[in-house]
Amino acid sequence: MAMPKKGLRKLVIDGKGFYVSVKGRALTDAGDVPLSFVVHLEGNDRAKLLIKGITSRDYWIDFPDIEKYSDRALTLTPKSIVAVIRHCIAEGWEPDGTGQTNVQLDNSKLESIIAAAQVS
Repeated sequence: MAMPKKGLRKLVIDGKGFYVSVKGRALTDAGDVPLSFVVHLEGNDRAKLLIKGITSRDYWIDFPDIEKYSDRALTLTPKSIVAVIRHCIAEGWEPDGTGQTNVQLDNSKLESIIAAAQVS
């Protein structure tokens, strides 16, 4: 069964189309928002890449003390998601294959992946 396109964003990486869906879950007791995203190659939704473990903050929960929590706030941009997809492909994820690959990232690992992508 094909994944519905609603809620997906298409990113083109090295000439291949990938669909990405970002999800946020309920706030933790510390006020963090757990984030995850699922990636699959256009035309092959049998091989999914699930990235989880990233956390961000909720602006409206932190208001008016935004500066207090700004170091824990994270914005997932298309550029950062592309960097993660390229990293996972380099680490062995096969978007043309089948099955789900789960990758656990924390914010510091995500930041190092993004920084490495900017250097290359």
